[in-house]
Amino acid sequence: MFGSGRVPGRDRSRASNQAITLAQTWTRLQPNTARAHYHLYKAYLSAGRSGEAQQALGQLRTFFPDSVQAFFGLLEARTHFVANDIRRSAETVRQVLPRIRPHVLSELDFAPEPLFDAMTGVAALGYFGDLQGAASLIRLGRELRRQRPEDRDSVQKRREDDLWELSRLGSLYGATGTRIDRLRAVWNRGLELVKGSEANQRTGDLAMITSAAVGLLIGPTRDGSAVAELDRLTDKASPAALRALVAARAGDSSTARALLASLKETAGLAESWDWNADVRPVVAETYFELGDYRNVITTLQGFQPADFTKRGFDPRWILLPRVRLLRGQALERTGQRATAAAEYQAVIDQWSGADAELMAIVQQAKRHLALVTGTPEHA
Repeated sequence: MFGSGRVPGRDRSRASNQAITLAQTWTRLQPNTARAHYHLYKAYLSAGRSGEAQQALGQLRTFFPDSVQAFFGLLEARTHFVANDIRRSAETVRQVLPRIRPHVLSELDFAPEPLFDAMTGVAALGYFGDLQGAASLIRLGRELRRQRPEDRDSVQKRREDDLWELSRLGSLYGATGTRIDRLRAVWNRGLELVKGSEANQRTGDLAMITSAAVGLLIGPTRDGSAVAELDRLTDKASPAALRALVAARAGDSSTARALLASLKETAGLAESWDWNADVRPVVAETYFELGDYRNVITTLQGFQPADFTKRGFDPRWILLPRVRLLRGQALERTGQRATAAAEYQAVIDQWSGADAELMAIVQQAKRHLALVTGTPEHA
């Protein structure tokens, strides 16, 4: 559900510089090859050099007609995102999104890789709580995939494209913790598709819909039925982090703590179904259920934007206000009122202009902020 893992800084820097050098050499040797300029754009962004990436993108755009230019706006949006100008990134996506046509990838000789760059716009929109826009971009991504010329059976292609869309919608709605009806619909549709897949594809297809199952579990309804269904379909236990949360909610603190301790071990992981995620928010939620607020703070200490990815759709950008709210409550309960106030204010700042369905989280932050600062809630 949430991205995880980071390459050590020195190794990442060395790899980025090597990629830039290779791409620069390619563009010098083949200056009229669009793919070379695209890889230079991508290499610059991997190194955080957004200004040079914009220049490379400008050169790339000269190879293509007006019909493709709106799509390149999504690649431009990623340059703003990497430059930490998330608001400009979101605004750029909103401007170009209505003008992009699904056939555009067929006109690019380096497709479909840029679709991954384009999906960064989902994080940009979702960061500010524009869920409608984020969902629209995901659906556009599905249509872009559908138009790709591929040697796949049409039924198989349709199912894979549908699962691609559902996995991202599940991550989007699961991260916000709102509109559980939509999340449940994503899960139900995904389950239908998985049950119709071939046996050798089922494991991979199930992995595509875990985000919806986990989203239902950590959402306000605490619905564990989808996770239980995954246990049944995979004939494996849920990941330990999820089982710990379920145990804590059931009042079984000893089992919850034992499972939390087991997260530090590698043994037995093959006995659980695959959940490629950042487990910290779930672990912190479990500690909160146990009343262990100091461990909530410790677990979430590094859950910051600097830890998130800036290519593709990393749902942690959207989950951040919920994490900040939880972290603020733990800080508040341990007497760290000023630091808690900063967390609550960050929630308000990020989602002050969000879709109406997210206002409940903003209101919670405002109430807690008023309590820790001793000021009226609407001041």
